[in-house]
Amino acid sequence: MEEREAGACYREGQRHVAERGRAMGQREAEPWRRERQSHGGQRGRGVGQREAEAWDRERPRRGTERGRGVGQREAEAWDRERPRRGTERGRGVGLREAEAWDRERPRRGTERGRGVGQREAEAWDRERPRRGTERGRGVGQREAEAWDRERQRRGTERGRGVGQREAEAWDRERPRRGTERGRGVGQREAEAWDRERPRRGTERGRGVGLREAEAWDRERPRRGTERGRGVGQREAEAWDRERPRRGTERGRGVGQREAEAWD
Repeated sequence: MEEREAGACYREGQRHVAERGRAMGQREAEPWRRERQSHGGQRGRGVGQREAEAWDRERPRRGTERGRGVGQREAEAWDRERPRRGTERGRGVGLREAEAWDRERPRRGTERGRGVGQREAEAWDRERPRRGTERGRGVGQREAEAWDRERQRRGTERGRGVGQREAEAWDRERPRRGTERGRGVGQREAEAWDRERPRRGTERGRGVGLREAEAWDRERPRRGTERGRGVGQREAEAWDRERPRRGTERGRGVGQREAEAWD
């Protein structure tokens, strides 16, 4: 009796194998696969394959090209979990992973005007919008502009390279006195310096050196000298206003008035 039951069980098992084309161990592995839900995988393979797929889901690969079979579909699920911003998502896994790495470590001061870097740079620009700049250029240009904002360039022409703007910043940090800077950046820096230290009684439409000389005249006004030209003339007039002369005819040159004051 027991032999007949065992034979029936054996025949039942053989019938299932004949119908379903799989071994008993295969059928046992199927509930385990359902429990761990290897979704998106190719389910017609062996248990080891499905376990490897589950291992891929647990530890998704980064920076590797998995554009075949299970890895590709897993990468797509990973993309859905971590959606990429400003990127073209129709490519392989390695490219999308590289884009995520770019987002984590955005590059500064480098020209990334190709492929993923370009789009990432645009997203970085959206995060840190630039003020008063022409944004149609490469990443390095926009990064240099951000560097300008960090170090606050005033009164400078910002349409040049980074080195030019750095030189301008160096001028602002150490403004020059008594030098003729009537070209390019120096001119504009001198104008900003004039705004910081406004000159009295001077004609400010000339070069930097002239205005610096005027400031030097104000700091050390000259006495007893004939200064009837340019800056000295106006300084002498201001000096006359500060120390008005008594009983003198003031319609003459500076030397005349100074001589009268000395008298």
